[in-house]
Amino acid sequence: MTVFPPNKNTQPILIGRNPGPFQFLKGVIDELRVWNVARTQAEIEADMNRELIPQVVLSVVIDIKPGSFPNTIQLKSAGVVPVAILSSGMFDATTINPDTVRLAGASVKMVGKSGKSLAHAEDVNGDGLLDLMCDVLTEEILLEPGDSIAVLEASTSDGRKIRGEDSVKVIE
Repeated sequence: MTVFPPNKNTQPILIGRNPGPFQFLKGVIDELRVWNVARTQAEIEADMNRELIPQVVLSVVIDIKPGSFPNTIQLKSAGVVPVAILSSGMFDATTINPDTVRLAGASVKMVGKSGKSLAHAEDVNGDGLLDLMCDVLTEEILLEPGDSIAVLEASTSDGRKIRGEDSVKVIE
């Protein structure tokens, strides 16, 4: 890869190659970064020693309007849409922070002077595991009439990301 620096120097920066014919790096270059300022040795070492942990998003099962099909969402409604985030043998939905729940961009309704999330634990599907029931504000939903899927994203109390989707019938 050849990069021409945006300064008065017209010589290219050679990455993985020395000047001259056939003098290429044998191997791979990983996490290349180019800075527009001089960096200290400490800054460089801090970047090199920082552990990069990829953020894994856990796929979960959600049920919009449990017990209902189709899951009709009327966008002009000033109400809420109930959505269940279901627990499984490998995931406890009650560990989700309700303040992080977003269904198609919409947050969980807050109630009371303290602003408590309208969410509670309940065994929605009768499997003996507590699920998380949330009431999401309809007026905040970012869907269009004709959309057929709604995506829910949230985080658990320990910061793990979750994602689930369910079919919907969106009407005005």
